Amino acid sequence: MLRSSTVIISFLPLLATSSLIASNYTNAGYNPVLNVTTVTIQLSPGILSLNGSNSSYVTIAPVTQRVSYYVENGIAIIDGDVNFGTEEELLALTVGNQRRSAEAEFSDHLGKRSLSIFPYAGNRWPGGVVRYKWDSQTSKDARLTDWTEAMKRWTDRLLFLTFVDVGTFSPTLVAGIITLRSVTGTGSCSSPIGMASNVLKNYIKLDNCGPGGYAHEIGHTLGLFHEQQRPDRDAYMTLHCENVRDDENGVPAVCGQNCQGLGCNFRINSVTESDWAGAYDVLSIMHYSMYEFSKNGQPTLDPLPGIPHPLLHSFPTLTDSRRVCDVYWETCRGVCGDGIFSPNNEEECDDGNNIDGDGCSANCKKETPACSVATCNPQPGFNDCDITTSCISLDGASKAGVGQHMCACRHGFRASGYSANDKSVQVRLPWASQQGRVFVKPGVACNQLCDSWQLGKDGCTEVLEEEMCY
Repeated sequence: MLRSSTVIISFLPLLATSSLIASNYTNAGYNPVLNVTTVTIQLSPGILSLNGSNSSYVTIAPVTQRVSYYVENGIAIIDGDVNFGTEEELLALTVGNQRRSAEAEFSDHLGKRSLSIFPYAGNRWPGGVVRYKWDSQTSKDARLTDWTEAMKRWTDRLLFLTFVDVGTFSPTLVAGIITLRSVTGTGSCSSPIGMASNVLKNYIKLDNCGPGGYAHEIGHTLGLFHEQQRPDRDAYMTLHCENVRDDENGVPAVCGQNCQGLGCNFRINSVTESDWAGAYDVLSIMHYSMYEFSKNGQPTLDPLPGIPHPLLHSFPTLTDSRRVCDVYWETCRGVCGDGIFSPNNEEECDDGNNIDGDGCSANCKKETPACSVATCNPQPGFNDCDITTSCISLDGASKAGVGQHMCACRHGFRASGYSANDKSVQVRLPWASQQGRVFVKPGVACNQLCDSWQLGKDGCTEVLEEEMCY
């Protein structure tokens, strides 16, 4: 049986790289207008492993896809950011091409390497250990801070993951060790999908994409593809092809099955072409932003009513982490921050987040909290808040720890049976429009009316304010 959090199955070559637009853009996106060529290619996925732990397999028939590509450093880039291989390899797969020897050679290569790396062991980093090196000291000096933060965003979630700097500096690409290259002015970052065994593609390009962008590239290196390519995307998002930019030759975008130009960047895989298990994750770090390839600052991907807006690449979601956990199912023992305490995952605690300072660190180790009142787990059934309180996010708190969750009393109420100045039980926070709200430790009831409380005004002033809480 296929597990619900299975990673995306795709038939692009796993030796491909996927590039991310650099972070020096406006809300409308920073996508270089490129001269693209549109072709129809045939892919032969062959035997597809759906679940490595159960050794369950299925054969999927060859499929055709209409794609647009441009060439960068000799590599054909399709879908706007996926390194398919050399242009010769791509053209050998075009429908009607008579160069059978080249096609046969590449089809053999494709059949072995085109699967999503879940759970194709040959394209995974053994034991979840990613070995890397810098191409130069200059590159390391320029990108180390953001790269270190990007790695931490994954290792905080997935404690089994290990990134090892082998300590050498060389631009020479080698097998088994991915090379980090710092560049400027290219407008994008890129990475292999999975552990590339083709040495020529075994590098990550680091332009000015920031830690969120680099974390996105690490997601590709671990084996994830773009979320919006799922066949069920249109059940969650509306594609506005009229807002997709023309290519640099003025070829207008056409979307859908007969796509043309940059419209092909928004193609989705057919059900017979792939198996994308689990729920659609619009907040995935692998999802396009709303304004990707926009020509006018208007959304190219718009969520349907009730669906959250896609975010610019920042942190891997719980779904992203579970998918990588399924990729490395032999080694992964759980996901830190999912609210489920897993001692076998080397967790000392799990409070449902990956934030330091709340008594349970970002990587699920016990710590001394910065605030006397504990946080709550936002997942239903795990937050332990009394029925008279709600586990709410502090995202509007100016100094109170954006991203944390605490049990909040109803407006005008404070903790019952406790002294108003007992900061071990209840506090107020420096939160604009919420100064009168009282936050209590999990399990404490709030049935005591505050003194002189008025709606919309500072009330409950008898409860002490915590200047910095988480």
